[in-house]
Amino acid sequence: MGYIENLGKESLNTDLYELTMAAGYFENRVKERAVFELFCYQLPEKRSYLVFCGLQQVVDYLCNLRFTQEDISFLKKHAAFQSVSKGFFDYLRNFKFTGNLWAMKEGEVFFAREPVLQIEAPIIEAQILETYFLSMLHLQTLVATKASRITRSAQKKSVIDFGSRRAHGPQAALLAARAAYIGGCIGTSNVLAGKIFGIPTYGTMAHSWVEAFESEEKSFLNYIKAFPDQAVLLIDTYDTLHAACNLKKLNKSIKAIRIDSGNLLALSKRVRKILNADQLKNVKIIVSGNLNEHKIDHLIKMKAPVDIFGVGSEMVTSKDAPCLDLVYKLVQIEEGNGRIHLKRKKSTGKAYLPGRKQVFRLCSSHGRFLKDIIGCFLQKRPQGSCPLLEPVIVNGKLTQAMPDIEAIRQYANKRIHGLPAKCLTLKKTRPLKTAVSSPLKKQCQDMDQNAKRGLLIVDVQNDFCPGGNLAVKDGDAIISQLNRYIKIFSKKNGVIFASRDWHPQKTSHFKDFGGSWPAHCIQRTKGARFHPDLNLPKKTIILSKGTDPRQDSYSAFHGRDSKGRNFSSLIEFAKIQELYIGGLATDYCVKHSVVDACKRGMKTYLLTDVIKGVDPKTTKDALKDMRQAGAVEMTYEELHSRLKHDG
Repeated sequence: MGYIENLGKESLNTDLYELTMAAGYFENRVKERAVFELFCYQLPEKRSYLVFCGLQQVVDYLCNLRFTQEDISFLKKHAAFQSVSKGFFDYLRNFKFTGNLWAMKEGEVFFAREPVLQIEAPIIEAQILETYFLSMLHLQTLVATKASRITRSAQKKSVIDFGSRRAHGPQAALLAARAAYIGGCIGTSNVLAGKIFGIPTYGTMAHSWVEAFESEEKSFLNYIKAFPDQAVLLIDTYDTLHAACNLKKLNKSIKAIRIDSGNLLALSKRVRKILNADQLKNVKIIVSGNLNEHKIDHLIKMKAPVDIFGVGSEMVTSKDAPCLDLVYKLVQIEEGNGRIHLKRKKSTGKAYLPGRKQVFRLCSSHGRFLKDIIGCFLQKRPQGSCPLLEPVIVNGKLTQAMPDIEAIRQYANKRIHGLPAKCLTLKKTRPLKTAVSSPLKKQCQDMDQNAKRGLLIVDVQNDFCPGGNLAVKDGDAIISQLNRYIKIFSKKNGVIFASRDWHPQKTSHFKDFGGSWPAHCIQRTKGARFHPDLNLPKKTIILSKGTDPRQDSYSAFHGRDSKGRNFSSLIEFAKIQELYIGGLATDYCVKHSVVDACKRGMKTYLLTDVIKGVDPKTTKDALKDMRQAGAVEMTYEELHSRLKHDG
């Protein structure tokens, strides 16, 4: 079944967690409106730009997304939804997208960190869309970008998409054909793409046709008989030059010949010479066979007399850059009273800018792109710039008819020609200059200044200090310095957490029951108490972990407070954006807590003057792991200097 026939039947073509999160929002009555933006963290190597492709399919999906009774029945039986109320399934049964979609025009060129698509909707609606959006836009953007490079390398010669049989499945082949056409190809070999999208289709013959007859000449004659006005003959099955010399004997009209193997430069030159000598100057030469932009560029520079290039595997798989760092991120939430909460990540390699945004492009008087500015959505437009994001769907309805594929193709070509020459090189990554606007920079600075900080003290308990059942050497030596941290966080209104191992008497964590460790920190024993010299304020939030006798629980993120709330939800509720961590032991519970904080996008600081490890080697490895996860090392003096100007 083709893509079009499946419209409206894609509701379960998503990751499970999109639907479990949706159920979670429903059960917890989370009704805030959210803004999600889709962008690429960084450009792949040797890509100086990307071509935005796939918007038409995204719009079709949004306008047709429904959950059938069959879909709902399947979800009801799924283990993940056994505790979900009937109301959630009623919600799905009546689901319809009611939000807003803003996007760049399909065919637009864009760069790292620039939002190409923006959803504003109730958070439950916006969340469900993520997987489908990323999957659909990822493939087509990759292929359209690759096709633009290949067709530019061919200069004034034509390129045809021959990649269907090499694509990652039939739907990928169909969508890749569409993207390749938008990226500059003159057509495709994919017949269904011709039917659905109106793309010109082309075909020649395979070696099997030639081999099916008693002679090559007979195969050519029979093909010409079947297709007298459209004959394109494949001449490299046996001997390319011999076949070229025999074409004059056919005394028939031949449209083109194709060479699929061998030295394409040498063969194309010799075949062209033979054809011209035999009064077959109008016969075009098509070459194919593992071509890419670099090989085509070489053939063009060496003046190969090729008229058409057929490109398959390299284009539909974007072989040299087969994936994009494309993401769909929550950037702001709006409460019912209109109050807006900005959202962002600051972890190394995964940081992104907060709040709803607009992309402004500055151009020269000749239409050449000069610079892109990523700015706040409602800011004043920089002088001489044009905004790239525009409304496509408002309140669930299309604002206007979508452009046809020819208009998209022409727009893509125009925008690619607007790029400066440096962006069009094949071998280096040289993107257009992009900048962050002053209002957006200020917004980031304000968030940093107002960021709420949390201090996590990990497992400073009697059993981990000298004299305890699992003592860390000099574990109590960090306590006086920890008390200084506690004092400064209390003064600056930071939130203080203290995790503790809180094991039952019998647990698989202990050696006596198959685990690795001697009995320690058993609930309500002296060994489980915090060290008496640790000055924890009354407002400290205690996180108890290791309570499940079947599991090891090293990370504080496995802990829960006295009301059963997990650490992640407490951090979210307190709006903590920076987490400072110290305690025992560096190579176990501290490490796991730090790495988990980094994975959750927290700006995470490891307080190196208040940690102690069990073993020097594993401690060294743990420090390396925490650095690689994105943690920043800090001491009390460095923190004090940083905070001294705070109010």
